[in-house]
Amino acid sequence: MHRDFENENLEKAIRALGDLICAGKLRSFGLSNFRGWRIAEVIRLCRELNVPQPVVCQPYYNMLNRGPEVEILSACSHYGLGVVPYSPIARGVLTGKYTLGQQPASDTRAGRGDKRIMTPEFREESLKIAAKLTAYSDGRGIKPGHFATAWVLANPLVSSVIAGPRTLAQMQDYYPALDVRITPEEETMVDAWVAPGHASTQGYNDPNHPFYGRPVAVTHDSTK
Repeated sequence: MHRDFENENLEKAIRALGDLICAGKLRSFGLSNFRGWRIAEVIRLCRELNVPQPVVCQPYYNMLNRGPEVEILSACSHYGLGVVPYSPIARGVLTGKYTLGQQPASDTRAGRGDKRIMTPEFREESLKIAAKLTAYSDGRGIKPGHFATAWVLANPLVSSVIAGPRTLAQMQDYYPALDVRITPEEETMVDAWVAPGHASTQGYNDPNHPFYGRPVAVTHDSTK
């Protein structure tokens, strides 16, 4: 279930998935972009309807967006779901290929004006953090993207990561991250850049994972 549409009938979707599993067309199912309370609601419905519960969750989680640490990761741990975050390198920002104040290359997502990078990641604060990461990684003799991916993998609640390469070379460039180990000192360093449970800057949020803010109360004119 790649996105959570809160106005849709969740029970109907769970029943349909259960039917597909019983028919042998699915082995299991997972969730993506579900908030913590909605993960719990899916588990409740699965138990109520006798449908096998989801086995995995795919949250939007990286060094610049630590929001899932608040509830999503702990909900997954509590209910026994594996966690496979997407965008571990923040759609390329954490590779250091974008420089603050410079026009991004035309063949990059930022250069094409892709909304899913321009809205959350392509921010002054995030680019400054990426520059710090690049400087630190250069001193350590590794690439910043390897550090960023290894940092996500170092969370014991994370099972794996989802890479999003466009080319074979980009895919192969993920592999060295498996050999990078994050030290306690480096964990503290990242915490100083982005506080646990927070994002790099106010308003940082994936447009495909919307939140709805404060509802406006309906008022009535008492003079009428």
